[in-house]
Amino acid sequence: MKFLVVFVIGLIIGLSGGYFVPPRGMDPAPYERQITELESQLLDRDDQISNLLSHVKDLETNISLLQNQTEEKDVQVAELKLQIMGLKLPETNITELTLYITQLEEQIDNLLNQTSIKDAQIEMLEANIALLQDQIVLKEDEISLLKSQIRNLENEVQRLNAEIVALKAQMEPLDFQLIAVSFSRTQYTCGLLRDWVSRANETIYVMVMLITADDLADALIAAQNRGVNVTVIIDDDWKYASGSDYERILDAGIDIRSDNSWRLMHHKVMVIDGYIVVTGSYNWSASAEDKNYENIIIIDSQTVSNIYLEEFSRIWQQTLPGL
Repeated sequence: MKFLVVFVIGLIIGLSGGYFVPPRGMDPAPYERQITELESQLLDRDDQISNLLSHVKDLETNISLLQNQTEEKDVQVAELKLQIMGLKLPETNITELTLYITQLEEQIDNLLNQTSIKDAQIEMLEANIALLQDQIVLKEDEISLLKSQIRNLENEVQRLNAEIVALKAQMEPLDFQLIAVSFSRTQYTCGLLRDWVSRANETIYVMVMLITADDLADALIAAQNRGVNVTVIIDDDWKYASGSDYERILDAGIDIRSDNSWRLMHHKVMVIDGYIVVTGSYNWSASAEDKNYENIIIIDSQTVSNIYLEEFSRIWQQTLPGL
């Protein structure tokens, strides 16, 4: 028994020490092979447990048979004792009866000896059953450990596969081309913005805090008049600010709305034709051009444009039509 326990513990320690969690980014294929090997070991352990359970069942059957035989012997002993007690001893046959009684007593002794042997056999079989049950418990613990290792490896494989997908996504080329960068006070940033508004063919989406730069308002109105779909969001608090072009742009038929939120609409973004993005710190005001240090960057990227258009759509959902 001690040897078996030591052997099983050694086997469990060997199994638990035979696997390791690999560094991040490694190929998950080795872990999948480990999972296959562990699943094969689980099948072997299940077969061993089935065999042990079958052996236990056979031993229990033998015990039942031995117990039945013991009960039969006990019945025979009781019957012989009754025969002895019921004998009437004729004076002429005392010797024969004494011999007969001796024979009966010998039979009783033999039966009692057989019963003792059967009891010893039952005790031995019960000890064997207890040992086998201990082995089954150890096997079940070993299977539980293997299943835990399989779950850990499967989780590691999933994590590695997710990392692979993420790395592949990072490796995909991003459609991005820098067109221009402009700094106010040193370059004519307003003119560059107006020039790109004039290049629009289909759509212009604008998100700015306010529009007080008349040149930019004129450029938007001109684009609307030549058939470009112009849509504008500005901040609530700056809709009627001094010098605001809000009403003039609205009267020109452009769908211009305020953000309808307590938050400051502080974006400075224009998306042209779904692939040109203009952004930076530049507000569409005279101060941005003549007083402040501001900047814009113009890029060609449909991917980046889509991201900004999603933000535009999110804010647009809460706006109300201009009045």
